[in-house]
Amino acid sequence: MTRISPRFPHLVAFGLGALFALLSAPAHAARLVQSQVESVAKTNMPGLTVVAKTSAAQGELVVNGAEIKSLKASFGATTMKTGMEARDTHMYKHIFAPAGSVQKEGDELKAPDVVIEGNFAACTRTSTKCDLAANVTIAGVTRPYSFPATVSSEGDAIKLSAEPVVKLSDFGIKEPSQMGVKVKNEVALKLEGTFR
Repeated sequence: MTRISPRFPHLVAFGLGALFALLSAPAHAARLVQSQVESVAKTNMPGLTVVAKTSAAQGELVVNGAEIKSLKASFGATTMKTGMEARDTHMYKHIFAPAGSVQKEGDELKAPDVVIEGNFAACTRTSTKCDLAANVTIAGVTRPYSFPATVSSEGDAIKLSAEPVVKLSDFGIKEPSQMGVKVKNEVALKLEGTFR
């Protein structure tokens, strides 16, 4: 006959109490404390891709107990850097600036933030893959996208990553070209963030 430790009921009660507290906790916003955003665009030149990066994203996850409800994240378009200033300027003017806007030589470059805002379907802190139905805004134009996100928890931190592919044409952006190099219509975004 197996003997049950006298501490066993207390451990079960403690575990159930902690689980109930987590599940019944009120919704709160977990702030984005660390981020890396990367865009990867193929070109008409074999083997040549244009990669732009920023670590200046801001955002939050709305968490209700163990359930991850929604995401809102944004970054300044002009924080994206390719490592070449002339290419960055071209990117800001021809991809991120709203259609019809005029950027005069010498003026400070302006472009609206890139925004991703959406809701998760059945996503918890212990999920590995979650589906996100989001509105993506680029160059002031918003379009709906759905894509999977990878989620993991480490202590009080929630880590999220996603790799949606967007089409420039969805946002009214013509495929830009510079010195014979033309960017293709589909651009892969790589999003990574740590929320607390």
